[in-house]
Amino acid sequence: INLITCNINSIADNNVTIKVNNENVGTQSGGWGGSGGVVSAPLIPGVNIFSFTATNTGDTPNPAGLLVTVFNPDNNQILFSTGDNGWGYTYGSNL
Repeated sequence: INLITCNINSIADNNVTIKVNNENVGTQSGGWGGSGGVVSAPLIPGVNIFSFTATNTGDTPNPAGLLVTVFNPDNNQILFSTGDNGWGYTYGSNL
């Protein structure tokens, strides 16, 4: 199988764990004051499943968010990003 690589640029308030095809590929933390982060992940031919588990911390309700862009590192072409068609989310404590 020929694998290609994508880069995943993310920022989360406060933390995010990133999986591609059920494999942990990285984390990012620090919230909006953090630097965000880019991790690389191999893609397989066909459908690839991306999973982002974001956690908002604090003792009281407070704003939270997650921004993601997945791109081809060879030419910086954006493959998808938050807000694109097909982007969805599930709310839950134990997914």
